Amino acid sequence: MKTYRGKIKLFLGLCLAFLASVTMLYIANSFDLYHRLVTVERFDDLLDDILELRRYEKNLLFMQDMQSLDKISLYLKKTENTYHELADTIIRLKGRREYEIFGKDLEKYKSLLQKAWQPRPLILRAAMLTPFGYMPGSWLMMPPNLHASSARAAGKFCTD
Repeated sequence: MKTYRGKIKLFLGLCLAFLASVTMLYIANSFDLYHRLVTVERFDDLLDDILELRRYEKNLLFMQDMQSLDKISLYLKKTENTYHELADTIIRLKGRREYEIFGKDLEKYKSLLQKAWQPRPLILRAAMLTPFGYMPGSWLMMPPNLHASSARAAGKFCTD
């Protein structure tokens, strides 16, 4: 390496090796970042599915909207699928215990939802029975043979 030509070749070789190693690190970090972003999006999808599930649950329970049953089963299935797809990631990040707790909570929620939606007695909104119009949160539980005026007189109104 006594000549300038040899020194230039060595310097150029070192620069190319450094450039190649930096490029490889950049590619590796880019793929790692991509996978982390995809994982964050999957967790966001899980949260969105849970929130939509709760939204339709409330529509079903408070508004008695029977079309919400289909949406509830759809979002419950999506939540369960996403939960199982993210199993390895959840276990890696939070531990097997947290994964199992969430699974038990999900099964408990499903069973409570099924128990909550059993055939119910006749429920009428208070707005149908009062001359004052809609009263938010007020419900009247009355048997089919009880008229609105006698229910009002008997004090059969209850609020949530």
